[in-house]
Amino acid sequence: MHLVTADVLDEYGLPDFSFIIADPENTRYVRDLAQFSYIKDGSDVVGFLAFHEQESQMVIHYISLDEHVSLSSAETFINNLASGKEVYAVTYDCNRATDLFETMGFYREAGLQYMEMKTIPHFRSPYGLEFVSIATSKIPQKMSNLYNTCFSVSDGKKTLEEFVVDPFSTTGIDLILRREGRNIGFWVDVTYFGTVCFNCWIGIVPRHRRKGYATQLMEYALTVATEKGCTRAGLLVNPRNDAAVSFYDQMGFEKRWGRLHFRSESD
Repeated sequence: MHLVTADVLDEYGLPDFSFIIADPENTRYVRDLAQFSYIKDGSDVVGFLAFHEQESQMVIHYISLDEHVSLSSAETFINNLASGKEVYAVTYDCNRATDLFETMGFYREAGLQYMEMKTIPHFRSPYGLEFVSIATSKIPQKMSNLYNTCFSVSDGKKTLEEFVVDPFSTTGIDLILRREGRNIGFWVDVTYFGTVCFNCWIGIVPRHRRKGYATQLMEYALTVATEKGCTRAGLLVNPRNDAAVSFYDQMGFEKRWGRLHFRSESD
């Protein structure tokens, strides 16, 4: 096996092969940092890798392998590539690369879970709540306090300021949920792959939870997304957050793949 520079990538930094996991929230952030390469076995492309090296470490931001790849050959390839460096790698629970790192005895930690609604249905109406559309540039100013309250943090403004400079930030819908004149929640999404409404955040102020407001907010936002041409919806969630996973499941989302983090040595 050997590396060849990947010469055809989409706007997310991914090539078009059957073994590719379409994770839009990974490789696109390291386009200027990582080396993007096909893994070839002879003349056949059997994998894809995005990585960079720093001192005694090799960081693999993305690796995906064809399901028929020989694990022994792949292990030899990774060992030669790493040349004794400590390896950190991100791959997916449904990909052959997971078998590879487990065979090599790497330490494993679960990452975010991707859930998808394959077809956005027609939701009920009316909602009885007020949905206020916010210009993307106004998100830090208008949503910071809500973000902090919903997620029990103090640095929401910084996170939202980083979001609004992302080139995808203007592709979606940004909403504040109001009830009786008070802000009680918010929603931010982007559009990926042309037809996927990808939820970045949905938050409800704690004292207003368990009243069906999150359901109404998501239904309204996804209805607006269909009017913009979206046919599917997706999101990333912490798999340990049972309440969130259960909510998304009830809304019609299904688990598609999960990120896995591997390292060759313990911390």
